Amino acid sequence: MLELGGVPVGVEGAAAIAAIFLLAGLVKGAAAFGVPLVAVPLLAQIVPVPTAAALSVLPIIVSNLVQAVQTRRAAGVLKTLWPLFVVLPITLLVSVRLIESLAAAVLFLLIGGLIELFVLLQLAGRVPPVPDRARTPLLALSGLVSGILGGATSFFAFPSLQVFLALRLAPIEFVFATSTMLVLGAGFAGLGLLRSAELAVSMASLVPLLVGLQIGQALARRLSTTAFRGIVLALMALMGAAMIGRGLGL
Repeated sequence: MLELGGVPVGVEGAAAIAAIFLLAGLVKGAAAFGVPLVAVPLLAQIVPVPTAAALSVLPIIVSNLVQAVQTRRAAGVLKTLWPLFVVLPITLLVSVRLIESLAAAVLFLLIGGLIELFVLLQLAGRVPPVPDRARTPLLALSGLVSGILGGATSFFAFPSLQVFLALRLAPIEFVFATSTMLVLGAGFAGLGLLRSAELAVSMASLVPLLVGLQIGQALARRLSTTAFRGIVLALMALMGAAMIGRGLGL
């Protein structure tokens, strides 16, 4: 029997982990985001939060690396976004140990709160544009905050995704920037989170993840974007509420 984060995981647990990454890949393929948002809260029902974050590292890297390669012709956007990409890894290297030092209840509240905030910002739709003079300091601050929150929770997207939207990036630039940021964030987080057992399971999880990715992309071609987005956000809101409830001991 495999032990993850001090928790024994049998055949049923392994099957549940595979199913979680299949679902995470499906959401990623259909909605272009969502591996950590889906995987970490569900994995946290089986293993401790730091272990759930560690298991998600390789799936995050691989799924976003695929997107980064697909949109590589937009790499020139890094000339604009460089302050974020300089600050983010430095902050992550310092803050990645936070996830192992924070109490479980605090982690549940942090992750649940970030999920709910992400859902609300997605529902809000538009964000105000950024004046040219504020671009560099805002990107640097975004890298700092995303690094701290990413180190503590494995969610690197806030507030960087909202800043990318505010900068009015073209769709292909947005996808490339987001994918590259998540590959970078997960890569540096992995330095402090992955151990041998987690690494093996994370590697094995790539199989269901990639299967789910293909299914999700097929669904995206059949379902309306609005309908699927509404379903995904509703599920995320429920997961965030469940994490907050666990953090509050409810």
